[in-house]
Amino acid sequence: MNTRTKRFLRRFRFLNPTLWSITTQLFCIIGILFVVFFLLQIIIANILFSNYFIQRQVLNYRNAVNDEIQRVESTADFFDYSFNLYMNKKISSIILDSNLEMYRLESNSYVITVGNREFILVNGLYMFDLGDLLEIHYVTDTRGNHYPAFINDLTSGIQYRFFEAEFYYFKSGSISAINKPTTLNSHFKTDITALSALQRLKTENFTQITALANHASFTDAITSENQSEIFIITRIDIGEETYFLFHFVTILATADILQTLFLYNTYIFILIAFIVFIVSFYLMKIISQPILQISEIATQISNLEFTSIATKKTNKETRILTKSINKLSTNLEKNIQILRDKNQKIEAENLLKKDLVASLSHEMKTPLFIIEATISAILDGVFNEEDYNKELENTLAEIKKTSIMIEETIKIYERETEDFKLEYQVFDLYDLTNEILDSFVNIFKTNNLKVILHEKNINSMMFCDIKQIATVIRNVILNATKYTPSGNIIELSVKENSINLIFEIINYGVQIPTNELTNIFEPFYRIDKSGQKGTKTEGSGLGLFIVKQILNSFDIRFRMDNIKNGVRFRFYYNKESLKRDEVNKNS
Repeated sequence: MNTRTKRFLRRFRFLNPTLWSITTQLFCIIGILFVVFFLLQIIIANILFSNYFIQRQVLNYRNAVNDEIQRVESTADFFDYSFNLYMNKKISSIILDSNLEMYRLESNSYVITVGNREFILVNGLYMFDLGDLLEIHYVTDTRGNHYPAFINDLTSGIQYRFFEAEFYYFKSGSISAINKPTTLNSHFKTDITALSALQRLKTENFTQITALANHASFTDAITSENQSEIFIITRIDIGEETYFLFHFVTILATADILQTLFLYNTYIFILIAFIVFIVSFYLMKIISQPILQISEIATQISNLEFTSIATKKTNKETRILTKSINKLSTNLEKNIQILRDKNQKIEAENLLKKDLVASLSHEMKTPLFIIEATISAILDGVFNEEDYNKELENTLAEIKKTSIMIEETIKIYERETEDFKLEYQVFDLYDLTNEILDSFVNIFKTNNLKVILHEKNINSMMFCDIKQIATVIRNVILNATKYTPSGNIIELSVKENSINLIFEIINYGVQIPTNELTNIFEPFYRIDKSGQKGTKTEGSGLGLFIVKQILNSFDIRFRMDNIKNGVRFRFYYNKESLKRDEVNKNS
């Protein structure tokens, strides 16, 4: 599109089809198609129809002539030949001799015999057969010839009236003989149109016509304002004699046909245009309504509003479009919500990291202060030899505690890095628990604790990262060991229900205040054996927080609650995940 066209369309925006509605576009397309079709019909009719119509009629009449001429074997067949063509196809035919002159006969009369009388029928087209039953009213001339005035054909139900007579005789009976004239020339010799056309053809085409071979034809057509005449001359050789059969037929002029056709088509076009307009208006409404609704919903989606859904679907295309926009809206809403959740999670993690750093700084102040004060006192010679060793041991303990705290913090940060990868494998949860318990035997003895692991009677297989689950089990056992009073029991078991594989650990002799249950999985949150926050300093304060981080990463539910004379921790592994996750990880 050049610059001038673009400038024109900008000035006359209403002429730009791309700015029209689909209804306007379709109406214009239908209107243009109607106009083009109407103009094409006029052009094709004026240019092609006239010649085609004439040629078609010529072909039809030539075929009719050729079919009949096959039956002509002698001059005696000329009458039936001409009679059949005229009665069946309205083709008039004149028999010509070799000089293209009208073939002359001694008699032109059609004679029938009823009883012992012959009746002369002059210059007529009759349809009698031998045996037909007739009632004849006739007159007789001075020579004794009988001329019918009225014939009633009882067999065919046809009546013939020839003239009114002052008196007539009556005769009835069946036809016993029929003597036909050789041709129907006498019947057609008064046709001025045919005779003038014959004279013109003889003058202009005499040599061409006389040069025809046997059963060959010469055809011409004359078209006037109101009618067209078709002329067919066929040569036929009978014995040594040559005859030409001149046929002519008058048809309606193509101009009248076209005028009638155009008038008819005009009314039809107006009716069709009205019907198409009504139907198109309805169809446009059906098509445009879903599109307009989808457009409104798309606008709402662009404004991040996902409350509306497209409901109008009137055909296959709008059904697909409606389904697509609804799916787009649902997916966008879902993905945006996922992004929001992730953002909230990231914000929460960032806040947690800030709190973790702040808490770590705060937690490290005490051991660092103790270390600093102890070393300063040692350097100042405050302690005697006995206290000197004891304070060094305390300092070493604080250094170990600080080291553990830093290691645990590093593990937490490692889980947040992109390089951290989980290694999935199938393992037995019960066997893993039993193996970890073996490493705690000395600790249990030191703290005078009785540990019970109930016998396995289920399938306790998991598909997960065994190192991470081992960390979870190790931390909750360590936590239970620290907070269980001496002489009490720690009880472990691996159970199942219809959905989950359940790991359970119960430590007796202690409970957690209800208002503290939701906080114990937060970093550096510790409760002493008497339930007082912060009075027991063993451990890093990150063990249960790491348990929470690991189990959340696997979408494994867990909970800590009080039972009678004890505290119970459980996590729930969905057994369906064993098959589903294994398939996903291996695919």
